[in-house]
Amino acid sequence: MGPNGAGKSTLMNLLAGDLEPTSGDSRRSHKLRIGRYSQHFVDILAMDENPVQYLRRMYLNAEGGSYKPEEIRAKLGKFGGAEQMLLTSSSIHILHSRFLNGIL
Repeated sequence: MGPNGAGKSTLMNLLAGDLEPTSGDSRRSHKLRIGRYSQHFVDILAMDENPVQYLRRMYLNAEGGSYKPEEIRAKLGKFGGAEQMLLTSSSIHILHSRFLNGIL
């Protein structure tokens, strides 16, 4: 919480590694995991892509390849209402945050 222009988003971007400091250095614990929901997340969604396609594109399996659609669906099946979530692209932010937080 803070006024506009105080640096809240900049701090989050530094912590997430999306930005590098212009001076000094930044060190993050190797155990640090950040999950966040951007207020502008909807602006980066491809509206012609469904949630399974998005997750396959964004996350690689242990071998460095894409998950199969059925693997993504199996992970989503751990959550109630997963079938309904798959029907709308607006649910991508929920799935994205669960992947970031290691829930899926």
